[in-house]
Amino acid sequence: MAVKLTITVADIAGTLGAGYTKMKVYRSPTSAGVYEEITTPTMMVQLQSGQSEYTFIDGGGTPAHWYKTTFYDPTTPAESSFSVAFNGDYYDLGFPSASYPPEAIFTSDDYVVVDKIRNLIGDRKEVVRDYTSPSAGNAANISEDRYTYSFSNPNGWPLKIILGSTEYTTLDDPVVNGYKSVTFSGAQITTSGTLDLWYHHFRYSDTEILQVYNGLTPPYPLTADQVTFELSIVSAAIELLSAELGMSSSSAGIEVDIFEEIRVNPKAGLDSRYNMLKALLARKQAIIDEIAPDTSSDNLWGVLID
Repeated sequence: MAVKLTITVADIAGTLGAGYTKMKVYRSPTSAGVYEEITTPTMMVQLQSGQSEYTFIDGGGTPAHWYKTTFYDPTTPAESSFSVAFNGDYYDLGFPSASYPPEAIFTSDDYVVVDKIRNLIGDRKEVVRDYTSPSAGNAANISEDRYTYSFSNPNGWPLKIILGSTEYTTLDDPVVNGYKSVTFSGAQITTSGTLDLWYHHFRYSDTEILQVYNGLTPPYPLTADQVTFELSIVSAAIELLSAELGMSSSSAGIEVDIFEEIRVNPKAGLDSRYNMLKALLARKQAIIDEIAPDTSSDNLWGVLID
């Protein structure tokens, strides 16, 4: 995850006139915490005459971090006082040139939740490119009516779609079908033309993760007021892994297609996720015991995989 900071200098002429030519950026985990500089001398924002708005990308930050800036004169040297504290916006370092819209409008807090749960269940997004042309192939992914293209590695959500020479930038055309394909309404996919499709590959979409997270109920014996953020994301991760293992167990003894077109027996992958689940169940119980240490543990359960 990364964060994009949009910084406005109210009086750029006066700031430059005072001798300040650069801007430093500081970061803190809390608004009232200690702010540490994250800009090196070469990373400082260069101020320009007539330009009031500046952008800074923090590759190590999240929307939950807080930021302050100062103006800096490297010749004296001199540094101004801190600006007011502010937050940044989610920024996708993996594919910054994305032009197809996200599946929904998410807040910065939503992205923090999704990112943390993805880490817990081992479902980091992968950038995949499907390129269809007379020489590249992939004709089998095109429907008979030539309006639908199926992702080579579902599930996924488009980042950039270029059919022929046209780049598509709206949710209306093409539409995404169940994270597995896209259907165009105004143009056909011809075997003599090209389709350049970039997309995020994942097991669960951002929307699916948030639906589970937002649908959680307090685990016994806790009340809603006692539930912490850590407990919520761990509980959501347990729900997602449990559902996934339940669906996968029926095919655990056969070969299945997985990402990067490798055919393997899935038992090792299922065992890994089952171990993740067991660790998360133990972590969840430890959190509950810490919050309500005097209650008995009626909350343990497991998943049977044949």
